[in-house]
Amino acid sequence: MTKLQFPAFGETAYFDDKESKDTRVIIIENAEISKLDDYCRLLEDHGYTQMQKETLPHRIYCSYKKKQEGIFLNYFAGTKQLQIVTEKKCNYFDYRDTALGVCTTARLTQIHLSDYGLSDVIRLQDGRLIIIDGANVYEKDIENLFTRMKADSPYEKPIIAAWIMTHPHSDHYNCFIPFDLKYGDQVEIQKMFYNFPQHNDTKHYPKLAKDGKAFSNWYGKELTGCDVLLMFREKVAEMGLPVYTPHTGQSYRIGEALVQFYGTMDDTIHRSQNINATSLMFTIELAGQRIFFGGDGSFSDAKLAERFDEELKSDILQVPHHGFGCGSAEGQIKGYRLIDPRICVLPVEKPLAYGSFTTYREGTQYLMTQMNVEEMITGEKEQVLDLPYSPAPNGVYQLQQRYLEGRDNTGARTWVFMDLDTAKESDFTFSILNSTYIPADISVEIFLENVQRRVIRRKIAGPRLGVFRVNCLVTEAEDPENLDMAALMEQLGIPGDTHFAIRFISNIPVVIAHTEHQPAYRSSII
Repeated sequence: MTKLQFPAFGETAYFDDKESKDTRVIIIENAEISKLDDYCRLLEDHGYTQMQKETLPHRIYCSYKKKQEGIFLNYFAGTKQLQIVTEKKCNYFDYRDTALGVCTTARLTQIHLSDYGLSDVIRLQDGRLIIIDGANVYEKDIENLFTRMKADSPYEKPIIAAWIMTHPHSDHYNCFIPFDLKYGDQVEIQKMFYNFPQHNDTKHYPKLAKDGKAFSNWYGKELTGCDVLLMFREKVAEMGLPVYTPHTGQSYRIGEALVQFYGTMDDTIHRSQNINATSLMFTIELAGQRIFFGGDGSFSDAKLAERFDEELKSDILQVPHHGFGCGSAEGQIKGYRLIDPRICVLPVEKPLAYGSFTTYREGTQYLMTQMNVEEMITGEKEQVLDLPYSPAPNGVYQLQQRYLEGRDNTGARTWVFMDLDTAKESDFTFSILNSTYIPADISVEIFLENVQRRVIRRKIAGPRLGVFRVNCLVTEAEDPENLDMAALMEQLGIPGDTHFAIRFISNIPVVIAHTEHQPAYRSSII
């Protein structure tokens, strides 16, 4: 590693993290552009050779080399940050890729999965393939992935020009070892791309120490996430594959495709312990279109919008984290507005996408309802997009209909029950179904008959994905089993024998029922 000391000019506002035994990242805050010039001169004074310098509207990227060491600098005008990454054993400057002579149609395929995850195949115009993730250990998913490779390849043995792993989560990279065991001798893998934490880095990513359940079940013994990550690294080393570690700002040519990396672990190791935030976020330009791949990445932790602005513009978006959100909703929305896709590829099936899983996340809801998306392609079947891809003529209509139908099938936000009797304790008790993965926040209003302006209000916090029973007079702090209902009603000024109505208003659609009463009204506004 370089003998230079970073930070080198007395800066006090900075982050300094060791990503791996070879890689270190320093982020200097409140930096003027002159700070980049200072570090460039410092490196050159110490014998480093500048290999690249790219000046873009919102950032400047430079790379330097000295023997085996690479140093990569990004200056981001929007955040006034200078990022310095040092890599001791760096093969970035030795990168080579040779396109083959076969000419075919470029293609993007989203593989159908047994569960959720990410598994994409890109066919280059020379017939080679780029694989993105590959999903979990499930045999059917691995078989589907190989079947698509064979279908897309003009060669007897499919050639994988690059296998890009976005981050080490089970539903993204667990496939690799079982795939190699079953199909490794039937494909050619030319190189790997990933930027993963060390397998035992529980300081930055404590959840690595937790059980690697899916892989444990497949392997037949208990394994932690640390174990699985180590096994992955050992398998890649055993195969002797060239491994490239992408850093923010780098770009690679793979055949006719240009791959540009906008987010890596470099940006988030000091901000988030969520392994999703380590995701590679990158674009692939191919056949005249630009595709943004987000993995499970966090736009807000990576400061994606603030750093890159309109440089993020893309034609197609692989919606990050299956539409379930990662990082802040505000950060997601900023990023989506800049990416501004015409087409979205969402790796979950329709019932999850529109009914229970993703539309209730603020960022994904904004993407579906407030932007100019012309087609939302979900994962209930294998989806093949020949590039350049044009959205379906009825794509906007389908998106709107599926969104509204999904909301309507989930329930309603407002429910009203009439002709209830305060003399019956059971009339205060309701069953609530929340079929979404988002906790419900429900307001309860009790209207007493012939008592003007007398409304009793309560709050209910409903769990996600389940049925629960509530007594509408009981607050969260009170135990309904040991509650004196008569005393509570007296305290609240509720007569013991009068009719009342009750209105529920939920932040998300739910279904509300009573054993003896039908709802008098449910809202059509969803």
